[in-house]
Amino acid sequence: MAVGQSSQYVAKGVLVTTWNFTSNETGDPEVAPQFPVKSVQVTGTFNGATVTIEGSNDGVTYAVLSDVTGTALNFTANGVEKVSENTRYIRPRVSAGSVTAVRIALTSQETLG
Repeated sequence: MAVGQSSQYVAKGVLVTTWNFTSNETGDPEVAPQFPVKSVQVTGTFNGATVTIEGSNDGVTYAVLSDVTGTALNFTANGVEKVSENTRYIRPRVSAGSVTAVRIALTSQETLG
């Protein structure tokens, strides 16, 4: 079963989407290509789990997204990173370990400035 997300506008042109995981699952994708500037924050109790941020343009085949240095967005501890790709769909996936409570917050913005 996929983990649903909650989205809300926090300012003009700024959308925040959150997922709350209590087990190793995949989050429902957010569809927000109109917001090209994205950052992701991951917090919680990982217990050896890995949170991977994935993207897709067809909603079927997903690949791991990267930060601005080209490093894959795989979190094993609390962290925040800018997402370099602007795919049509973006979702978190939690695997390995035994996560008990992890929150992923994706902030999407129309443009900088």
